[in-house]
Amino acid sequence: MRVVQSSRMAKEFEITDEMRAAIGSASPAWTYEVTTTSVRAFARGVGYTDPVYYDVEAARRAGYRSLPAPPTYLGTPVFIPGRSHDIFTVPTEGQPTVKHGLKGLLDGGTETEYFGDICAGDTPDGREPPREPRGPREQGARQDADHDAADDIRQPGRQSSSPSRPAKRSTTRGDASRWRLTWQSINEGDVLPELKKRPGVTQLVKYSAGSGDFNPLHHDFQFPQSKQLGSIIVHGRFKYAALGELVSNWLGHAGRIKKISCQYRGMDFPDREFVCRGTVTKKWEENGERLVAVEVWTESDEAKKTTPGEAIVAL
Repeated sequence: MRVVQSSRMAKEFEITDEMRAAIGSASPAWTYEVTTTSVRAFARGVGYTDPVYYDVEAARRAGYRSLPAPPTYLGTPVFIPGRSHDIFTVPTEGQPTVKHGLKGLLDGGTETEYFGDICAGDTPDGREPPREPRGPREQGARQDADHDAADDIRQPGRQSSSPSRPAKRSTTRGDASRWRLTWQSINEGDVLPELKKRPGVTQLVKYSAGSGDFNPLHHDFQFPQSKQLGSIIVHGRFKYAALGELVSNWLGHAGRIKKISCQYRGMDFPDREFVCRGTVTKKWEENGERLVAVEVWTESDEAKKTTPGEAIVAL
């Protein structure tokens, strides 16, 4: 986790010297495990239907080493009684703290940068990625969030090991319909097929189990009432994952997501529909890669953008 300054925060209350001093501070390293069980649980929690997230053979036919981690998923944080937060699973000691005087904080946004495929059996570590781009299929990811997120993924007391370089995806392609998209066929202004979501409480509980986020704000009806919110709300990270699903459904297995980010600007509620939308804003070539930028967002049933963001994909 890195503490970053929010311009919106600055407008609402005074930014103190203590807060500024916390900018750039990092949490302890922690291990995230990626297993076939955790991949399936997360995919089920979000609502993915692509068989590559459930069927190992389908994943291999698509060119993956094993079940791939869905977009926005880096694995399940290792839980150690007495050393892990019981709700968020992150370490209980060493987390950056800021005295802010507010009744509570909510996640403000998330950004994940991928350096290659992460598959079941991998153990991503929390070291800083190299500044220079790595190979197109080299394993690893970096995740930044405003708060309440752990992106360091190495267990304390455990020596960090460099992730092995996985083989490139096979060119033997399974479902041909998942490979039809090409860089040449994409144009600025293209609109992605929309993705509709209507998560109920049970779906949010599935997501909590798959992500390791057991914040009662998302499943305990009494808790939000005590915070004067009135109702439980959909996880911001669930909407982030839904945006990943939107891009993944459009992209298929023809390319990969290099970076995806979003900001949590509004609340969505269970049993009410929100729609994920996206529009291609730019395409270019850089360092031998063909890249496409996509503006993405979630739209509430009141037609309000609650989670604006951006994805950059490589084909």
